[in-house]
Amino acid sequence: PMKELEILNRIFRIIREVDEAGVMPMQVAHCLFIVAGAKHGCTQQYIQQEVGLSQSSVNRAVQALSARNHRKEPGYGLVEQIEDPMDTRKKVVFLTPKGKELVGKVLGLQQGHFDSRVVPIDAVSAKEFVQKGYTAK
Repeated sequence: PMKELEILNRIFRIIREVDEAGVMPMQVAHCLFIVAGAKHGCTQQYIQQEVGLSQSSVNRAVQALSARNHRKEPGYGLVEQIEDPMDTRKKVVFLTPKGKELVGKVLGLQQGHFDSRVVPIDAVSAKEFVQKGYTAK
């Protein structure tokens, strides 16, 4: 149990690298890891189903993880959203390079790399999604 707690503590330290004020709500971090698990991006509806939050809460969480939050203030810059080319009513969410790096550090810890080694994330970018016609979760 101590090793798992040490890993959890290090995960929180990694998150604090982008959350200097230390105020990122857990549901926002949870949304980030749902996006990270979706190789070809995911819709806000999928995040909502996985996290169990309301549509407006997920929307605010995704905006906080984006470059600008719902108040147009600087966000974390960990995800980006685009309109789904197949259904423009939907937004598809992807990790940015900064988001991939943060999640890669967390995965590195899970694999026992306590030196903050970054594990490559096998996920497409928003640009690749549009160019190759992938389908989001």
